[in-house]
Amino acid sequence: MADADIAVVEGVMGLFDSRDGNSEDGSTAQIAKWLGAPLLLVIDCWAMARSVAALVKGYTSFDQHLNVAGLLLNKVGGAAHGVWLREALGAAGQTATVLGCIPKDDAVAVSERYLGLTMPHEQQQQQQQRDKSMPPYLAKLSQLVVDHVDLEQLL
Repeated sequence: MADADIAVVEGVMGLFDSRDGNSEDGSTAQIAKWLGAPLLLVIDCWAMARSVAALVKGYTSFDQHLNVAGLLLNKVGGAAHGVWLREALGAAGQTATVLGCIPKDDAVAVSERYLGLTMPHEQQQQQQQRDKSMPPYLAKLSQLVVDHVDLEQLL
């Protein structure tokens, strides 16, 4: 990883969830602090508008030692919904940078299960069983990111 330009570190469950309810032991937040890694907070914004500001405020103020470098607003209902989300964040004085608003698209939905997402190899098997082809799924996901995320700012 020392020679890498980027490292993606995915946590488990929620950002602050750990081995118990009293500590941060083993949480994604703890690992991010150990690594000095900036956080990209990905928020499921489906069926949400102004509440996004309260959610972000909670995450950013819960642990002042975390570096929340940006927000990725996921499952956005359309351009107007994206505007409302950004307005809500601005009106609440939230300063975390919105790096993108990715629209909800069932074609790229990732299956979930108890305590988390399915693993990539399971997703691949499921997708291949559905249509015997991964490239369209990946092409669609790639295009959504290119079209709706400020990649220069992200990197």
